[in-house]
Formats: sequence, C-alpha cells, structure tokens
Amino acid sequence: MEPSDLLDEYLSGGGPGGEVVFDDPMFAEPTFGAFGSFFGIVVVLVVAFAVFGVVMSLRRARKLRDAGIDPLDPTTDLQIRYMQRTGMTAEPGTGGPPIAGPPAPAAGPASTPPRSVEDRLAEVDRLYEAGTITTVERDAARARVLGTI
Repeated sequence: MEPSDLLDEYLSGGGPGGEVVFDDPMFAEPTFGAFGSFFGIVVVLVVAFAVFGVVMSLRRARKLRDAGIDPLDPTTDLQIRYMQRTGMTAEPGTGGPPIAGPPAPAAGPASTPPRSVEDRLAEVDRLYEAGTITTVERDAARARVLGTI
C-alpha cells in the first residue's frame, strides 16, 4: 500500500467500521514490560514512605507540644528540665558542662543548724504533693533521709 493510498483511506474513513487501521509497528501502543511495573511499584513505595514520615513527624510534634515540650527543639528542652530537676547548673560564665548543684555551705559557726529528720521528710512530701518530684524520686529521697538516722 502506497502512502498516498493510506492518506486517501484515512481521509475517507476507510477500513472496517470506518476506522483507519495501521499495521505499522511504529504506531503500536507502547509497552514497558517488567521495567514499567517495577518503576511504578518503586514510585508508589517512595510516596508511601514519604507520607508515612510526614504523618509520624506531625504526630510526634503534637505529642511533644501536648506534653509542654518545644517540638522544634525537644532535646534542649528536656536537658534544661533535667538540669532543673536534679539541681545541676552550668559553670558560671563558661557555658561549659554542667557541674553538681550549688556549693555546700561552709561548716562553721555561721552555717545554719541541720534540719531534723521530720522537717526533711515533710519537705520531701511537700515537693511530691506539689508535683515537683515523682513517686520514685519521693521514695528514694525518703530512703536517703531515713538512712541518715
């Protein structure tokens, strides 16, 4: 069949049912075979993992915010809370690593007399009732106080 015949057939709507039929393989539908299927599966998996990562990040941020922790910098926020809870402070003026709480008062005539065991236990219970310390911390503090008897 000559190209001019194909054009005439196309323009006249020739072929069975009025549609033009080309037997030329250049006009065949493209098929990608196994590569196309594999590529499609990989794209779907990448998108699924990206959506999962975003959802989990948003969920974690909401939990941190509900707990009163800065979701953009939770590590620093938790370190500050830990230092405040344990009485640790940073070395003054150095920005250096934390050192154990304030220095012990000098033992001498100017120092205050030691508190009684009852006063110390009452202080531990007051801190627990105020929510400053947990049950485990309260039990440990009571054991330390009672261990000094």
